[in-house]
Amino acid sequence: MSSIFDVTHHSVVLRMDVGFTVVLPSKPPKGERYPLLFLLHGLSDNHRSWLTKTNTARYAEDAGIAVVMPDGARSFYCDTAAGQPYYTYVSEELPAYVRSVFPVTGDPAETYIAGLSMGGYGALKIALRNPQRYGAVGSFSGCVDIRARMADHTCLSEAEQAAVFGRTIAGDEDVLLLTAKAGREKAALPAIYITCGLSDHNYEANRRLRAQLDFLRIPHAYDEWPGGHEWGFWDRSIRHFLQFLGK
Repeated sequence: MSSIFDVTHHSVVLRMDVGFTVVLPSKPPKGERYPLLFLLHGLSDNHRSWLTKTNTARYAEDAGIAVVMPDGARSFYCDTAAGQPYYTYVSEELPAYVRSVFPVTGDPAETYIAGLSMGGYGALKIALRNPQRYGAVGSFSGCVDIRARMADHTCLSEAEQAAVFGRTIAGDEDVLLLTAKAGREKAALPAIYITCGLSDHNYEANRRLRAQLDFLRIPHAYDEWPGGHEWGFWDRSIRHFLQFLGK
């Protein structure tokens, strides 16, 4: 059975105590350190949601992979305009801290990032901005067209959106623009895996992202099946993503 750790540490960049959850499989890795997956939660969740609402711990045990689930609050994994640098925390500070405390890999080829909804957006954004750090990225029902999602204010109120993104959404916060940039530059990217349910409110945006990846000839895997914006769909998605990794 996997070991589960609920950790609270003081984040220097966030200037506060913050929690994250870690799953470590019981079987020791072939080397000294476990492959590592950062798994990001959605807008209304926290760092324990993946653990309590899916079978992630069992899948991690079977796959022999360590899973780190950070808390991103309602930040969309941005360095927010209000002054909370969650992007820097998740992409820089947390990985360094986790590797200093737990027996997890520092090899980019065995380091992965994925998430659902807001976390799918965050995972793609972080991986596209730092492709050399990850072997693969997964987005499940991701808010991949951030400008469209923010325009209708169904995710964030105008005031909260301004606190996160400021007056305008910068180009490096836009997954579609980041993907287009990577395509133009023929950048080496992590392996990309995307899922979305047929009745999910993010379905059309994910189809647009798929079409863009196809047009740019960026290798990726895309899966869709009946389902909405729901935990049953994401439980299946994380299982498929681990299979995509060959775990």
